[in-house]
Amino acid sequence: MVFVKKLSYEIACNVLYDIKDEHTREAMFVDFTLAFKAIHSLPINLPGTTFWRGQRARARIVDRMIPIMNKRREELSKGVLSSTNDMLSCLLALRDENHQPLDDDLITDNLIFFISKGRNRRVTWAEIQKMKYTWRVAQELMRMIPPLFGSFRKALKETNYEGYDIPKGWQVYWATYGTHMNDDIFENPHKFDPSCFENPPKIIPPYSYLPFGTGLHYYVGNEFASIETLTIIHNFVKMYEWSQVNPEEVITRQPMPYPSMGLPIKMKPRCIIP
Repeated sequence: MVFVKKLSYEIACNVLYDIKDEHTREAMFVDFTLAFKAIHSLPINLPGTTFWRGQRARARIVDRMIPIMNKRREELSKGVLSSTNDMLSCLLALRDENHQPLDDDLITDNLIFFISKGRNRRVTWAEIQKMKYTWRVAQELMRMIPPLFGSFRKALKETNYEGYDIPKGWQVYWATYGTHMNDDIFENPHKFDPSCFENPPKIIPPYSYLPFGTGLHYYVGNEFASIETLTIIHNFVKMYEWSQVNPEEVITRQPMPYPSMGLPIKMKPRCIIP
């Protein structure tokens, strides 16, 4: 599991920042891990708490990003790089409705948010578009073990839902499991069945499948996360044979879904015939 997390981070580093320095990448990986754990922790900013460690980690990430951003601005102004070089270059080149550049805090927040998703031949975009069944498998995995546990919404007006009065201003928590495991929406919800997204026996109502949230709070890195997932599955299945060391290992939440033992596996290269 650590290998997969590191692989996802390396891909994101190349696409978002194009950071070459190995020491910087390693240090930021550690800090991103700490910051990510603090997202759903109790917001108690006392020394030693998960939230406190996450806040300090985020500050270190920002401290490392500022000089990188300043150098990238200089390279863009000199024409050494273009705005299409990576996500950071694109954000630095963007202008708001007043034709002003985005401020550093907004750029840093967006970059942190994006990190929070043949043998030597790269998979092509055309191949990714053909991976329909692979994506159905990924969709079913996210239905049964959603990456987003749930979220809060504020009631803008007094309302009644299913006989419950919800006063204006109250915080309402919604959980993905409420619909993902509802047999009125998904037939045999506890059975792993990718075909339920290909030829569903029932129409999946809006706001029922929410691995990335929905509406104005929809995860903006959804497409990037989807492509990354398909690419990893494609290369992993194609290049390796593997088996679980602990078949009975359970999934815990820290707060995101995580194998309780780190998912140790045995793997060996596949014998690929040219």
